[in-house]
Amino acid sequence: MLIRKEEKKDLDDIRHINNTCINGDYESKLINNIRKRKSFILSLIAEDNGKIIGHIMYSRIKTDDRNSTALAPMCVLTEYQKTA
Repeated sequence: MLIRKEEKKDLDDIRHINNTCINGDYESKLINNIRKRKSFILSLIAEDNGKIIGHIMYSRIKTDDRNSTALAPMCVLTEYQKTA
């Protein structure tokens, strides 16, 4: 398995994975909105034999008076969950 930064060529696969995991397009829309914000930090994908099987996004958040990092949204295709 390979973990790497997302690339433009991955966007359709990321959308598909998140729509499949959540059973709708809410998560995909959220991901696109986060990418456009200053709070966006990083988006990673998990690849298995060249197939994108997972995705996670990191962004800055503020809770109370603290700066923090959110690790969300996150999704792994069902058939790959609990296999590591």
